[in-house]
Amino acid sequence: MSEGTHFASLGGSRRGNLILLTVDTISAGQMGVTFYYAGNEVWLADPIPASCLNVYTPL
Repeated sequence: MSEGTHFASLGGSRRGNLILLTVDTISAGQMGVTFYYAGNEVWLADPIPASCLNVYTPL
């Protein structure tokens, strides 16, 4: 996962149509998901329930 849309867009646009997802980290954390900082604005996580994911729509 990326902290911002810039890096996420760079990585995601290499493979077909770009779709960005947001993660409700509060809910995921309350459900027991652990997040790990990998550096350079990149995060790793345990499996995240689909209920914590939403398609990103810019304002």
